[in-house]
Amino acid sequence: MQQSRSEAVERTMVIRPHDLIEISDLSLLKWNEGNDWVGPSLERTPFVVVRRTERSNQDYIPFGIRGYKHNQREAAFFIKMVLKTSFLLIG
Repeated sequence: MQQSRSEAVERTMVIRPHDLIEISDLSLLKWNEGNDWVGPSLERTPFVVVRRTERSNQDYIPFGIRGYKHNQREAAFFIKMVLKTSFLLIG
């Protein structure tokens, strides 16, 4: 039986390691503020990659930020619920 257009369809978003995520609001992210390159890097190229790591809290998603130089890498987390309104999944 086919659903009509007026019926709401709820989908579950599955986020996996190596997914590429475009950030629309940098203020929702937290990282080590000692790395001065992170903010400018995200403003220039607002994409992060989901990391593979153990999570003690399933509400947080681990992601990585890469800079221009090979040694510029930063691990960070964001809250899963903000994905609905502030992020665009690519892929």
